Amino acid sequence: MSKSTEKNDPSFEDAMQRLDEIVAGMEDSQLSLEEMISSYEEGVSLLKLCRQRIDGARRRVELISGDLEGGKASLTPFEEAKEDEQAPNSAENPVISPADVKPPRPKAAKSDFFRPVDTQLPAINSPADLKALPLEKLPELAEKIRQTLIETLSQTGGHLGPNLGVVELSIALHRVFDTPKDRFVFDVAHQGYVHKMLTGRWDRIHTIRQHDGLNGFLLRTESEHDCYGAGHAGTALSAALGMATGRDLAGGDEHVVCVAGDAAFTCGPVFEAMNNVAAHTKRLIVVLNDNEWSIDR
Repeated sequence: MSKSTEKNDPSFEDAMQRLDEIVAGMEDSQLSLEEMISSYEEGVSLLKLCRQRIDGARRRVELISGDLEGGKASLTPFEEAKEDEQAPNSAENPVISPADVKPPRPKAAKSDFFRPVDTQLPAINSPADLKALPLEKLPELAEKIRQTLIETLSQTGGHLGPNLGVVELSIALHRVFDTPKDRFVFDVAHQGYVHKMLTGRWDRIHTIRQHDGLNGFLLRTESEHDCYGAGHAGTALSAALGMATGRDLAGGDEHVVCVAGDAAFTCGPVFEAMNNVAAHTKRLIVVLNDNEWSIDR
């Protein structure tokens, strides 16, 4: 941007005020088409200017956010300073160059954030390890899983509530059934983090939803224990019915277990599947995880 153009630009505050006026005028619906187009173009130009000012402020903050020695830096105004308006270099008003700034501290490694919960439980690396755990140790395991989820997702983000709500359910399923022979079909599959932890992925749960990390949903290419991926509500019961029907035709004896929340039962494919279950299979297990809140919570 040239200096002559900069001098004619409004201040950040004036630009934001004008944007508010433009939005109010367009919402009033009293403008002609030509006026609407003109206001829109002016608004786009002002928005671009505001973003430039914000980006400039962000870069300035990043420049001085490292460890500085000797009190050399002070925050400058958020608007871009013009070269002809800058004060000379002095002890009271120092000019900061990149050479004056130490590089920011490196971020802590994942291992620093995700310390294992203090427990005497053996490692659970497979459903077989879970089955070998004494019954009286299961509440401790559930607490360890919850603590790990809270620690992990506070750093990575993810579906915390749905997974805290299926801890005991996931443990029970893996105690009773035998994946990957038996098949678990989670509706949406966003509540599959505990299932991942119990099927050999506990040590990688801190990579959930991260680049090259675990997927935020179940993924067939990620583990043999994931028989269905989804990522969308209302599909699990139909998929499970298809698997059960195929098993019956092939003469198999594995179990097919569908886990769905009450929100899934607002979807058309679920009703279609329920209409067809009795006619196509005599052995299909459906677990309704009903919190009576549908998708609100």
